[in-house]
Amino acid sequence: MVVRAMIVSGFGISIAAFVRDPTLLLLVVIFRGLAAAPGTAAMSLISTTVPQESLTRYVSYMQAAFVLGMSGGPVLGGLLVGIIGMQATFAIGGAISVIAGLLVLVFAEENFERPATGISRPSALENLAAVATGPILVLVLLRTVLWMAGNGSVPIMTLQVQDLVGTQAAAATAGLIQGLFSATAVFGIIGTPWLVARYGFQNVLLVATLGFALMFVPQGLAHNVVVLSAARMAQGVFFGLIGPSIQTLVGLSTSTERRATVYGALATFTGAGGGIGPIALGAVAATLSLPAAFFAAALLVLPVIYLILTRLDVPSILQNSS
Repeated sequence: MVVRAMIVSGFGISIAAFVRDPTLLLLVVIFRGLAAAPGTAAMSLISTTVPQESLTRYVSYMQAAFVLGMSGGPVLGGLLVGIIGMQATFAIGGAISVIAGLLVLVFAEENFERPATGISRPSALENLAAVATGPILVLVLLRTVLWMAGNGSVPIMTLQVQDLVGTQAAAATAGLIQGLFSATAVFGIIGTPWLVARYGFQNVLLVATLGFALMFVPQGLAHNVVVLSAARMAQGVFFGLIGPSIQTLVGLSTSTERRATVYGALATFTGAGGGIGPIALGAVAATLSLPAAFFAAALLVLPVIYLILTRLDVPSILQNSS
């Protein structure tokens, strides 16, 4: 599934280089999105092949790779467009994905045995029903709301930068600030296994989520880009701590045969939250003000803190996974 996703994704990117009609390009992008999803497949593969006691460490590596790729990809793409043009850049981007899929095919090891014919297996609906029960539902809600606030704040931050530095320098400054956010998120991701081993999942999630919410306040009050940048950088560290913790707990809460479905559902709800966030916070900014949108994002996270304190039974998750 990982190899399929990465190769399909690569061909989808490469085909975009030869498309001249906007409607057809939209269809290509939709097909790639529906047929690919390499990140979800890769996370499922990691969670089912590494030792359970090392799951947090390997999930953190994967999360760091995601962030680095998402941050470095646009930079590399922008440089290549200026050197070799848009069409060749699409072709190279697709080739990178295909080559990565072939590397997985050659070097990744999985002891997979196809179930014998006639053996009853859980249906897709039964697997999805598992998402709506117990700790998995809490974890899905946590990640969905956090992505609503996090992703929704990005366009608000861009408009805030425009107000602070003017239109001409806004794009470059906002890009730099978001790059710093991603860089500090990597530090948080890398530090997650050590902090979890020392303080436990629940404490790390609680402090990281509280810090993530509080860092919206100085962003709303910022009167210069230095304060805004510092708040985003600190928030990036907290955001980096949250992702691997949730991903690991989801894996530990789910049986091996259902992990791919549950991780897929987690990605679906996370994407939905990431899509709703800009709309909701944009409406707050349009109705009230840009600072009010940051404060609304902070308030949005408060129910998540309540769920961590009252509904997330980490000891039971760890006991059932052992």
